[in-house]
Amino acid sequence: MALNGYFGRPGSGKSYSVVEYVIIPALKKGRHVVTNIPLESELLVQVFGGQITQLPLDALEDEKLPELIPHGAVAVIDECWRRWPSGQKVSAAPVGDLQWLKEHRHRVDKAGNAMQVVLVTQDRSDLASWVRKLIAHSFEMNKLEEVGLANRFGIKVYKGCPTGERVPAKYVIREAYGTYKPDIYQYYRSATQSEAADLNVGDEKAMDKRSNLFSSWQAIGSMGFIAFAILGGFWLGYGYVMPKLHPERYAEDGSEIVADAVEVPVMPASAPLVNPPPEAFGQQIVPGQGLVQGVPPQPTAPSGPVEPPLSGQWRIVGEIRRSDQRREQGWDSQIGYGYSSTDSRDNWAPDMVILTSMFGKRLVTMDQCKRFPDGIQLYCDIDGQRVTSWSGQQAASSIAPTGRDVLAPVTGGGERSDPRPVTGDQRATSTRVTIVEDTSRTPRTLTGKEQAL
Repeated sequence: MALNGYFGRPGSGKSYSVVEYVIIPALKKGRHVVTNIPLESELLVQVFGGQITQLPLDALEDEKLPELIPHGAVAVIDECWRRWPSGQKVSAAPVGDLQWLKEHRHRVDKAGNAMQVVLVTQDRSDLASWVRKLIAHSFEMNKLEEVGLANRFGIKVYKGCPTGERVPAKYVIREAYGTYKPDIYQYYRSATQSEAADLNVGDEKAMDKRSNLFSSWQAIGSMGFIAFAILGGFWLGYGYVMPKLHPERYAEDGSEIVADAVEVPVMPASAPLVNPPPEAFGQQIVPGQGLVQGVPPQPTAPSGPVEPPLSGQWRIVGEIRRSDQRREQGWDSQIGYGYSSTDSRDNWAPDMVILTSMFGKRLVTMDQCKRFPDGIQLYCDIDGQRVTSWSGQQAASSIAPTGRDVLAPVTGGGERSDPRPVTGDQRATSTRVTIVEDTSRTPRTLTGKEQAL
């Protein structure tokens, strides 16, 4: 093991840290501890086991100190500055100390434990430079009584053994904090020059309490003001930022808009479901009972009249309108001596609709037909089928409005409609056909022969 050093001002907890973090863990592992710190050896061995060799108080003046420490032991040397003070040269050191400190890790016992050396003193600069060069890690203790935490201490871990008040950051390994445990004090006696019989530490309470930060009302007031300023800054910042992030939630004066409470209507338990779940076969939802077994729903007939299918034979090609001028007259015609003529309107033939098919033509009365909502196109329900101007085999598949341009495929069989399949080759191109309304057929007065029909 490499050399470790524990440093700190008087009363900072050096001996406490060595007992808690070095001696007790070593005893738990069954190691042999050799130290000049006054320990309660019997109590420690009884509680933690291991072995303890207590060095005399003048052991630091003994030139044979390295020989007093057996192989594989954990040597804890308190107040080591007395043996290796600052400014001491290697040649002035006791014989064998340099070899011991440099080669201590080679001194291994039969159990395979290498020797470990721990040096304890107040200041790192109190040690000779040749000793500081051999230290691998330094632990500096600091009591936190300045901030009113007399039962806590801080630990700074350094790489090597740097000196000076401001240690460069490259040497700092970590910082930690600990709490003094009262049950550790029973295992050692720190005041080696105490006149008390038990060598316990005396009352260390300072007479002048001004060194404690929390004993000053000014300091307490300053800290309270700082805390209040921080909270106020957060509050003001929140009130400034939130209206800009969510302008819809705040009024122009910055006050938050509170929405009026909306009364939610309560639906009674017996109210029907708006979106009921799908019912299983033979089940239905009954208010107050839930899903119960019932009669399967019967299919209902579609509401409203059913439009008949389009006729595949007949097509409307025209209509015959009788002259109705005399029907609209509001006076009777007179013939000879003021006598009224015989009314022959009941004998007139009605208006007719002309149907055609591939087998011939057919006339039906106008009262069997109706007009579409546009008031122009006719349709007749004949023999359970609907006849229109676009029905029948000779009709187009769809009727185009008058004056609109439609695209129709051009085939090699001709341009006229033919019920027979087209045998010519079809061309992939298309031609534009314009349907124009036929206005050449104007209403006329039927002849006597036509009226006889």
